[in-house]
Amino acid sequence: MGNMGTRMESPWPKDLRVRLADNLSCLAQTQPDVATCVDNTPIPTSVSLVTGRDGQPTCQLSCHEHRIDWLGGSSMPSVSAPQILAHIAATNANAILPGILTGQEPIVMLDKFPNSSAIFIVEPDPLFIKLAFHLYDYTEGIREGRLVVVTTDDWSHQLCAFFETHPGYELPTQMITVPQCRSQRFALIQQKIEHIGQSVFALQSENIKRIKGTLDAATPTNLEIPRLALIAADARPQVLEEMDAMLRAAHQLGWSAIACRADLPALRHPIERLRAVQQIEANIVISVGGWSHALGLLLPADLSTICWLTSSSIVPTLEADDLNRIDVMVAPTARIKRQLASWPIDADSICVSPPAVDTPDNGEALPSIIQRDESVDVVILADLPDDRPESFGITLSSQLSLWQAMRDVARVQAQATSDDASPQDLLIRAQKLSGVRLKEQAIRLQFTTWLTQQILPTRRAIVAVEALAQAGINFALYGWGWSELSGGRFQSKQESYAIATRKRAINNARVVLVLLAGDGEVQCLLEGLGQAKPVVCRGSASSFAKSYPGLENITQGIEFYRATDELVHAVRAAISSDSTGGTRKYKDAQIQVLSKHTWACRLQNVVQHVARRKRMPISAMADA
Repeated sequence: MGNMGTRMESPWPKDLRVRLADNLSCLAQTQPDVATCVDNTPIPTSVSLVTGRDGQPTCQLSCHEHRIDWLGGSSMPSVSAPQILAHIAATNANAILPGILTGQEPIVMLDKFPNSSAIFIVEPDPLFIKLAFHLYDYTEGIREGRLVVVTTDDWSHQLCAFFETHPGYELPTQMITVPQCRSQRFALIQQKIEHIGQSVFALQSENIKRIKGTLDAATPTNLEIPRLALIAADARPQVLEEMDAMLRAAHQLGWSAIACRADLPALRHPIERLRAVQQIEANIVISVGGWSHALGLLLPADLSTICWLTSSSIVPTLEADDLNRIDVMVAPTARIKRQLASWPIDADSICVSPPAVDTPDNGEALPSIIQRDESVDVVILADLPDDRPESFGITLSSQLSLWQAMRDVARVQAQATSDDASPQDLLIRAQKLSGVRLKEQAIRLQFTTWLTQQILPTRRAIVAVEALAQAGINFALYGWGWSELSGGRFQSKQESYAIATRKRAINNARVVLVLLAGDGEVQCLLEGLGQAKPVVCRGSASSFAKSYPGLENITQGIEFYRATDELVHAVRAAISSDSTGGTRKYKDAQIQVLSKHTWACRLQNVVQHVARRKRMPISAMADA
């Protein structure tokens, strides 16, 4: 029986029956007809539940003298599924899987593709779905709308019906090839999808036309009582986090607001954005993290619009129609504002709105000391820029030698108290140290960029952490790259730090250390000050204020340092002040942050800026 698998004593143990019921219950919420079809499909007596050769439960569909038919054609699903799908390059598109196969393949696909993509399983035989529903838990994928199932020979009609009731989905465009599916079947599926696409496109176009007509007829121009439609430009975590923060702030201000996320497949089509605008009768649309050209064309001409870039945003390439359609562009930093200022747009249409913090629900300042669930002296939350030469195609021995020399001079500068050498000067030092001379200007510019953006910030950060370790200061690291770029000397507690992780990490620490002073770390800096935590930051008050206009009034609450000896002194002093309950300095900084640098303040300022530009009344809004 070794090659045939081990037959289980009971055909369907209770835990597998419960799993089937859970899967069907979830499917019934979104696709009730498909759930009923699968539930009503009998399981033939020839089907046997067995333990496969990989130790996982699977099914034998039939057993002949010289051949065994396995579910999905494999007796080792946990081995075969990852292997046959290893060649698949995940995209942001929705994908078609031609069959549920062994049942493992949908699980692998869900892990491979982003949360904003859906996997459409086209399985003509509902029996195979029922068997797989016994074996694997698909409830999360089904509940989030990431797993869509169509079955029977009439699956194309089921798919059409699905899009009629789920207009926010986009058609699947990526076909997953697997050896179990012959080329003729692939071609048939492709042909049916193209035919379905024409009907779906016509349906979605009609829905858009209807909603747009309603918006054109009813769009208000008065902004005295803001009604915000917050639209995520994409599914990046920081975009979604900032959009959620704006939503909470709007509600705290007593404004009506709705958020349309982009991290689930049911929200991908522009029709969902229009429906959000219609649902709340929005008089302001805020596109968070970027701008959608397609959405801009659909919005009424007199509807106020804001393109609110986040600190992680890449400044988008916008067409002339987009620039004319956007009322205000919001830049989180001076750097992004300078990029926007190079466009052919009115300078007054650009405003700077740096990162912010949530307003406490009770409107009161957070206490300076909060009960900690674990104690650490210093918390560092930073993603290190990748400064590995192979990441940039550097393979020549001479260039590798120069790269190492750039790292060495960066380390020396980080340790020096007064070394203001420019990146160009540091590159000259590295060339002398390595004996490698870059003759072409374009190549020197490229290496200077790598030195500035990758090597300098990463080596400075690692040198700083080395100094803390040598001084015996207890610290916790969060973010990407600490192990990879330090040669394994330092380990990150968590490579990603979403809002809950970030706030907990700051709460558990006595001091917040900002090593890179990059856009993402400023969020941590503000949240630390908002908890009356001592904050130590590399750089100077003047350079910080220049990079982040609007945050000048918090620099007095920050301890700045340049070299590692200053860092250790500043951190020890900050730890000592925290042990006494926090100094007046940190409490004053907390008051500044919670009164002037919350998301509620940012929203009010930006919306008032729009109102002034459009010469609309703002009195009621200003009183909110």
